[in-house]
Amino acid sequence: MMKDSHWRSGWRICLLLAIALPTLEAVHAADVTVVFRYDDYSARSDTAVERRLFESFRSRNIPLVVGAIPCIGATGRDDGEVLPHEKADLLREAVEMGTVDVAVHGYCHVKTGWWTELAGLPYEEQLFRLQRGRDLLKEAMGVEAATFIPPYNAYDRDTLRVMQQVGYACLCAGKIGPTGDGELRFLPSTCGFGLARRAIESAARGAHPRIVVILFHAFDLAGSERSDSADFLGWPAFDDFLEWVQRQENVTVRSISELLDSDTDLSGRRFIANRRLSWVPSFVPGFLVGLLGTETHAYLSTGEVESFRFAKVGLYSLTAGLYAALLGIGMTLAVWLRRRRKRPLVVLLRRAAIVLLVAAIVYGCRDLTIGVHFAMIASVLGGVCLGLCEPGLFSVRRAVR
Repeated sequence: MMKDSHWRSGWRICLLLAIALPTLEAVHAADVTVVFRYDDYSARSDTAVERRLFESFRSRNIPLVVGAIPCIGATGRDDGEVLPHEKADLLREAVEMGTVDVAVHGYCHVKTGWWTELAGLPYEEQLFRLQRGRDLLKEAMGVEAATFIPPYNAYDRDTLRVMQQVGYACLCAGKIGPTGDGELRFLPSTCGFGLARRAIESAARGAHPRIVVILFHAFDLAGSERSDSADFLGWPAFDDFLEWVQRQENVTVRSISELLDSDTDLSGRRFIANRRLSWVPSFVPGFLVGLLGTETHAYLSTGEVESFRFAKVGLYSLTAGLYAALLGIGMTLAVWLRRRRKRPLVVLLRRAAIVLLVAAIVYGCRDLTIGVHFAMIASVLGGVCLGLCEPGLFSVRRAVR
């Protein structure tokens, strides 16, 4: 009777917790800051798209961060195509109305190496590009930008040193990169339109304030040869999304300049903490990432990242267990075939499994990444090869007998 009483008490406590925890979570819903970042505004970008874009944000009285390219297409120091009067006036008017927060998006957005404009260039060349780009935008608009967005999210430690010398206050790139020393602040992009709604909903369910930085381009709205990407919305869906964001009770849309003027933590320490958390190997199944809540697509607070590290250990443990189970399934199938004592079939299957395993390894590693499907197939085939090899598990058991 005593044991039954303890069991009933335990079930009641679990039931109460199951009811109370979601309620507490709803009461203490976290505040979410959303930053919209539009890149590649330049002399070559679609002015019609940008007029409509600015009007969408102005009519809703929400800010937009615009990464402007000062002189797109420049080679060397010839200044390329600077912003024409029409584009400079459009941007200036949006800034004066409080719609746009301008950031410098490189100097010319021309690759100088593998997927980079700046990283790897000498310090003096980077100094020229960052200083000249900022000066050109100031001449065109009368605004001195505080934020720098490196093209292709690629930068190095010299870039950080140059930024401080020129006078930038914030770097807005990706979640991976150096931090260096000094007072620079960091606000990486976290997602595109394809994951934005999920990121905001997930952030609102958290226990700490989070920042969601949504990065997009003109082709995500108006369509182009790249409009088949997961981030493409089109204008109707884009307007619906903006209205949805405005309806969220705990969501505030802010510009980077507003965050810099507030007490929001954009320190290098927070960036480093998120950088350690953000990288997940490509062979980790997405459903496990979602199950453990380690895929946030948001910029977490420093304290919150510490708690996520335990979840990440669990993620890797479950991943290892999954592939071990698949390996075991392959071995079990192979042992079952061996017990059928159909040696010609076993020999044929052994050779086929080895060929398929080698083919899967070659195909899966063609781009130096190990995907989920490759890892699953390789685990099963590896188990089959182990079970069919000589001496197999069945042969060992028979020898023992």
